[in-house]
Amino acid sequence: MSSIKDLKQNLKSLSCKITDSKKELKKYQKEHAGYDGGFFNEIRRLSWEFRHKHIAYCLLRGTPYEAIEQPAEDNKPDMVFIKGVQDEYAAKDVCPSASGSL
Repeated sequence: MSSIKDLKQNLKSLSCKITDSKKELKKYQKEHAGYDGGFFNEIRRLSWEFRHKHIAYCLLRGTPYEAIEQPAEDNKPDMVFIKGVQDEYAAKDVCPSASGSL
């Protein structure tokens, strides 16, 4: 199990990958008359992953979902994926007595 700090680092890394991929896409499009060369699908995949991990990060920090985003009806997030991320990055160093169980 990883910590919430690890999730924050993962988000920063994803953000850099998205930025770099967008720059590569622009360069590739200039050199190949507008064809995307598969970069668009990679950017879309990275953006999807970032969105869901960002939602999980905010929820772990206690932010209500309504304050994070207000998506259109046809653009709801994958809550199963978000729950999996939350489970993976839940605080591992929480004192057992703080939760009320021994």
